[in-house]
Amino acid sequence: MGNRSGWQQAIDDGRFWNAAQARAALAAWERSGETVVEFARRNGLGAKRLYWWRHRLKAERSFEEGESKLIPVTVRATAADDRGSHIVVMDGELRIEVGDVEAVSPAWVAALLRIMREGRP
Repeated sequence: MGNRSGWQQAIDDGRFWNAAQARAALAAWERSGETVVEFARRNGLGAKRLYWWRHRLKAERSFEEGESKLIPVTVRATAADDRGSHIVVMDGELRIEVGDVEAVSPAWVAALLRIMREGRP
């Protein structure tokens, strides 16, 4: 299957997408004119995967365009363990542990903190 795109090959191999592959898959879905469910079924993936990536990339785009506010946080490196690089981001009572710093962008962590903060009663 040498002519399959990167996002399709990742599905075939059972791998997670990176942001570039997700953008390509979302663009292919938009070009298809299909519903998310139809496109997902035809390509052998779950519709939730497309929804999740659309939401994540929209949050990153909003952050990059300056729509997000900067929030004060404390970032502490933890002792290295068998999971590789690992950080803890703290914002008051909120605590996010990132086990693989290469897997998420700072924009995504900031967006998550903002959502968690706004969701507090």
